[in-house]
Amino acid sequence: MGGVQSFREMCDRTKNPNVRMSLPAVCVVWQTAMIILHGVFIRYDEESDAHWVEHRKHENLTDIQNDFYFRYPSFQDVHVMIFVGFGFLMTFLKRYSFGGVGFNFLIAAFGLQWALLMQGWFHSLDYTDGKIKIGVESLINADFCVAGCLIAYGALLGKVSPVQLMVLTLFGITLFAVEEFIILNLIHARDAGGSMVIHTFGGYYGLAISWMLYRLNLD
Repeated sequence: MGGVQSFREMCDRTKNPNVRMSLPAVCVVWQTAMIILHGVFIRYDEESDAHWVEHRKHENLTDIQNDFYFRYPSFQDVHVMIFVGFGFLMTFLKRYSFGGVGFNFLIAAFGLQWALLMQGWFHSLDYTDGKIKIGVESLINADFCVAGCLIAYGALLGKVSPVQLMVLTLFGITLFAVEEFIILNLIHARDAGGSMVIHTFGGYYGLAISWMLYRLNLD
């Protein structure tokens, strides 16, 4: 409780509300870090690589045997849900309609990049070369990972700044990857609809952050 109280006291301090400097600075640092990490750790798998045509001829394969062509429509559906569905879900709130859409894009764009890395280290790491091999399945899982943060965002709309949202997304993606690994790989639970991994995590993560940010002097 002491840690929560000190966190609340820190939130009560007077801050500079001007985000014209802080938000671009955080975005530049984040994006630079993502470019470096993706360049160092991430590679395409054989089915998603541009050299698939050469690999197909060498191994005498056909496009029917490439899972990319079957999973890409599913990726399109989920991707639209993340960027459009969640964003316009918040537009029923008159004061936060434009902010809800804009901040949704911010969380999704930056969260997807971090999710590919976090989930890759847990699920797609090739120990022979230390690289994360990503394909269309990795993109779908990253979308679901961001969905957990967007569910949590529903409890924080109007309470946090864009910079705070990015920090919460960073920790949310990390915690999601850890709990997903525990539930699916260690406990071996079956969670086809994502009720435990995605929805329960997103709901409780948003409520926990909202509780920590609550200030008594606002009553």
